[in-house]
Amino acid sequence: MPKFARTAPEAMGIYLRKKTYWLRHTADDGVRYFSNLHTHDFSEAIKKAALLRGVAPDGKTVGEWDKAIIRYLADKKKGHRPAHLAGRRLRSFRPETGPRVSSCLKVFAERAKVISPAKVRIEHLQKYYDTRRKKSEAGARSTIATIQAFLDHLGCLPKRVIFAIDRKPESRQTVAAVETSNDWIASCERQSLKFVLFCGFHAGMRKGEIQHSRPQWFDLNRRVLTIPGKEKQKLPNGKRIEWLPKDAEPRQIPLSQSFCDFLKEFLKKQCGFCMVSKKSTDGLFDFRAPFERFMMDKGREDVTIHSMRHSWITELCNSGNHSITEIASWSGDTVDTIEKNYWKKQVRTGGLDDTMAGKRSSDALKEVAATLKNMSTAGLDKATAAAVKKLLEAAEKPQQPEWEWTEQAPEGHVRLFPVEDTVTKIGIFCDLVEPEDLDPEHRRTNDEWKDEWEAGRYSTVRARLKLLEANGWIKRRG
Repeated sequence: MPKFARTAPEAMGIYLRKKTYWLRHTADDGVRYFSNLHTHDFSEAIKKAALLRGVAPDGKTVGEWDKAIIRYLADKKKGHRPAHLAGRRLRSFRPETGPRVSSCLKVFAERAKVISPAKVRIEHLQKYYDTRRKKSEAGARSTIATIQAFLDHLGCLPKRVIFAIDRKPESRQTVAAVETSNDWIASCERQSLKFVLFCGFHAGMRKGEIQHSRPQWFDLNRRVLTIPGKEKQKLPNGKRIEWLPKDAEPRQIPLSQSFCDFLKEFLKKQCGFCMVSKKSTDGLFDFRAPFERFMMDKGREDVTIHSMRHSWITELCNSGNHSITEIASWSGDTVDTIEKNYWKKQVRTGGLDDTMAGKRSSDALKEVAATLKNMSTAGLDKATAAAVKKLLEAAEKPQQPEWEWTEQAPEGHVRLFPVEDTVTKIGIFCDLVEPEDLDPEHRRTNDEWKDEWEAGRYSTVRARLKLLEANGWIKRRG
């Protein structure tokens, strides 16, 4: 290639691959293409490049976002970066986030009414940010960052959005009380939207899970909802996809009785998918707009689709009826994520008086059991009598801890300490994992363990239990 090819405008983007010249150029649709010029002669390559530059190759659709998004996700998954980003740090990308990124970009294209990425202007981005930030500053910034990364990759980012300096990114805090959400469900007349409210407020399902839900996910006999970790689906429009939830792991969620009663009639009319619409391109009902209108009518514009899941997890945590490990299993999140992002701990003063008086929860159960023993059950119906019998059995049966020692655990330690004390007291824990007969060069003192205990890998009880279980020292009871 002649030396002037590096600077001459008519030669920009032309490069030699093996013995054939190629052209690297960005078309009107904002997509970067690599076109074979089918020539060994540089002067002929310049002539052909002049005809191809700025035009999508034959068979490619110009002006559509889909092609640009597909190309962008493919580059991110392969770790490829365009030449104009060569000097920047390559950010990590998780393939499972691809569908959410694609959805975010398509929603922006639809609402901004821009025919191609190359036509996006800073006015479109700023307006979209100003609209989104009315509900959540953190959500708006995250969305804009995704769009700007996409445009930057294509080489058509006009300018970067100026974020508001008077607003601090907040975590999503909006929570609706269970009494309020039940009133909303009862007042909703549109059955498809009522299904959405039940899925969010009674099962904590995410938007994509609700939209792609299928009747076979709901087992009404067992009252269990099973969300698959991966499922091949044929959409109502005939397109075949492989659908994945956010965590790409299957999980089961118990169903409330009121949700089951609604599903018995609702699912009779559904076939294939629970949410179907002839107006959408993929045939699935996009309930975003109806949901927002419904909340606007209720005077709660701050409640988003994700707020339903947030409310469900918070209510489970504050009820005291479920362990946090159960809630983590049902929600598909880790215990740490729930404690950090979802659980809005509520102060309850009623139990403090009993605690300061030296009473325990088991004492209250014993008092009730003592009263029931002296009460005659002859006048009670069968269901009530059975409930009384079950309560008496629970009061007499001592509560068993969740974990127990295995035969492989050190015999001396098992004789002295239960599992609960081992994972809650640093000295006992260190004596087990750092025994005195360990090589002194590898043994750490309690002081050296403090960082791990307070803010390191073993700062949570769950992490300590996992370590003991991995060593084969403990197992779940039963």
